Amino acid sequence: MKWNIRQFFSNIKKLPLSWTIVKSVGDNIFQAGWRFGVLLLLIGITFFLIKGLRNETYAIEAFQVPETFNESGINGIVLAKKLVDELNEVEAFISSAKEGPLNNIESNVGQPDLNVEVMGIGLTLNTITYYLRDLVGRENRSIGGELTDIDQTLNLTLRMTGNAPYNYSFFYGESGRSEALNYLLREASKQIIHNLDPYRMAVYHYKKREDKKSLQVIMDILENRPDDSAWAYMAWGNLLNQQNRPEEAVEKFKMAAEYDPNLSLIFNNWGWTEFRLKNYEEAIPVFKKLTKMRTDKGEYWNGLAMCYKYLERFEEADKAHEKAVEVEPTQLYWYRNWANFKKEQGDSLGVEKLYQKIQKKLPFKGANYYLISAYYQNFKGNDQEAFKNLEQAYSVDPFNVDAMTQLVDLYFDQPEGFEKAKSISRKLINLEDGKIGGSPKHFRQRYYNYLAMAEYSLGELDSALVHSQVAIQIDTFIDYPYSTLAETYDLMGDKESFYENIEIALSKGFQLRKFVNLEPYNRYASEKRFQDLLDKYIPIEEESGAGGD
Repeated sequence: MKWNIRQFFSNIKKLPLSWTIVKSVGDNIFQAGWRFGVLLLLIGITFFLIKGLRNETYAIEAFQVPETFNESGINGIVLAKKLVDELNEVEAFISSAKEGPLNNIESNVGQPDLNVEVMGIGLTLNTITYYLRDLVGRENRSIGGELTDIDQTLNLTLRMTGNAPYNYSFFYGESGRSEALNYLLREASKQIIHNLDPYRMAVYHYKKREDKKSLQVIMDILENRPDDSAWAYMAWGNLLNQQNRPEEAVEKFKMAAEYDPNLSLIFNNWGWTEFRLKNYEEAIPVFKKLTKMRTDKGEYWNGLAMCYKYLERFEEADKAHEKAVEVEPTQLYWYRNWANFKKEQGDSLGVEKLYQKIQKKLPFKGANYYLISAYYQNFKGNDQEAFKNLEQAYSVDPFNVDAMTQLVDLYFDQPEGFEKAKSISRKLINLEDGKIGGSPKHFRQRYYNYLAMAEYSLGELDSALVHSQVAIQIDTFIDYPYSTLAETYDLMGDKESFYENIEIALSKGFQLRKFVNLEPYNRYASEKRFQDLLDKYIPIEEESGAGGD
C-alpha cells in the first residue's frame, strides 16, 4: 500500500475533535519552545553581563599613532598587536610555572564584537558591559597610549588603568625607526607585566643577570604586596643560587615555605638545593613532602632514592626507586636509575630481572623496547649491541628524546660522529623550544652543552663559545657547562680564560681528577697552577668519598 501524506492529513481534518487536539498540542509545543529559547537567550545575556561586571581583565586598545606610521601600514590596531607579540615574547623568556599575567589581558584587538539587536537599535555586548560597569561605578580596565615622532625621537606613552602613565623615548637618528619602536614596545611590555605580577619581572631580571634590578623588585613585593611574599622569597632564593650562594638560598626557600606551605615549587627548589649542597639528611624531609604534594612525579622519589644511596641507606633507596617507577611507569629514566643502583650494589641478578620485567611491558620492536634493550646490553658490556639498539630506537621514533641523548653521548666517542652529535643536539633544542610548559631546565642546559661540545670538536669555536654560555645562563649553579667553556677557550689559545672557568667549575663540584689524563687537561697536568686548583678543590683523600649523580 502506497503512503500518501496529503491524504493522511486530509482525513485528520475530517475529524474535528482530533484536529483540534493536534493543533492545540502543536501550538503549545511551539510556544513552549519559543519561550524556552528566549529564556536561554536572556540567561546567556545575564551571565555575560554579570561576568562583564566581575571581569578584572585589561583590554588592549588601539594606540594613537602619527600619520606617518598610518601611511606605512602601522596604525593603532597594528601597534597594539605588536605590543601583544612583545608581551608573549617576554612571557616566553620568563618561562615561569606561575600562572602568567597575560591571562588577565584581552588580546582581541581589532576583533568584531558580538552584535545584539535591542528594540531595533544596534548594540554590542562589550558596549553594554562597558556602560553598565560605568553606571554601577565599576572601573573599566584598559591598556593603550600614544606614539609620537618628533625630531628623530620616538616617544611612547603607556596608559594602564590604575597606574600612572609611563613615558619612554628613543632617539633613532639616521638608523631608522624600527629599532626604536621595538625598544619602546619591549619596555612597555615589561612594565605591563611588572604592574600585573612583579614576581615575574624579578625572574626576568635575574635571568638577564640584572641582579640589582631583580633584588629591587623583590624588596618592592615584600613591602607592597605581602600576599606575594612566598613568591618573592622564592625568587630571592633563586637569585642567590644563581650567585653561587646556595646556603643563603636555602634560608630564603624556608621563609617562602612559611608563607605558603602548599606551593610545591618552593619545596622543589629547596630540596634540590639541599641535594646539591650534599645536605642529604636535610633534603630527605623536603622530598618526602614533595612526594605527597605531587603524587604524579617520580622525580621526587628518585631524589629520595639518591639521598638514601649517598647516606648508604640502601634498603630505603631501593624502595624509593621502586616508588619512582610505580608513580611514572612510562618514564624509562627511573627504570635505568634503579638498574644502575642495583648494579652498584652488585645485584646483577636483580638488574637482569628488572630489565626483563620492563621489556615484557613494552610493545615488541617499539622505540622504548629497543631503548631498554640498549640499556640492558650496555649493562652486560655489549657496547656494540647497545649502540645498534639505540640506532634502532631512533629509527623507529626519530623524536624519542631518550634515544637521542644516549646517541649523542656515543657519537662523541667517534671522530666521524661530531656532525651527527651536532645535528641531534640542535634537534633536541628545537623539540624543547616547541614544548608547551617545557621540561626541567637541566634538560635544556644539557642539550646546549652537547651542542657546544660538538661545535668545538668540529672547530666551530665561536658558536661553541656562545652555546656554552647559553648553557651556563640556564642554571649557573651547575658545573659542567663551565668546563665546556674552559675547553673551548683552550682551543682558542686563551689560557687565562681556561683557568678562570675551570676554577668556577671546580668550585661548583666538577670532578676534574677523573679527566686529568684526557685532552686538554693532560697538557696542563704538570703546571703548578693546575695542581694547586686540584689540591684546593678536590684533595686526593676526599675524592674517593665523592658521590655522583
